[in-house]
Amino acid sequence: MSTVIGTGVVAALQGALLGLAFAVAGLPNGLFWAVVTMAFAILPVVGSGMIWGPAAIVLIMQGRALAGVLLIVWGVLVVGSVDNFIRPLIYRRFFCDPSVDHADRRDRRRQLLRTAGLAHRPTRVELFLRADSDVS
Repeated sequence: MSTVIGTGVVAALQGALLGLAFAVAGLPNGLFWAVVTMAFAILPVVGSGMIWGPAAIVLIMQGRALAGVLLIVWGVLVVGSVDNFIRPLIYRRFFCDPSVDHADRRDRRRQLLRTAGLAHRPTRVELFLRADSDVS
């Protein structure tokens, strides 16, 4: 679940940031390219770069070298960093592993029983010792 949410949020943020950059750079159809970036941002490593890279080349070829270089810097430093900073936050927020949950609850239950003085050893060991004493 956290992977799906993380990928979607990161793609949306990358698309929004590049849409803003396209508008500032004066590229036509910035909203369209922002949505296309969201779709491509799902691809690992090269996703959003497949959109802002050619856009920067177009700007440079049009004689707008400063805008092209700034788009490259924006794409590498800001848009590329979204994946590295936002995704781990989302993973931590939405991560749910039932086996870890179960183990945590079991350990807390045992600790509570030990603290209350009701159990001095894990239940399985206690059952094993009882079964062993019945045999002899």
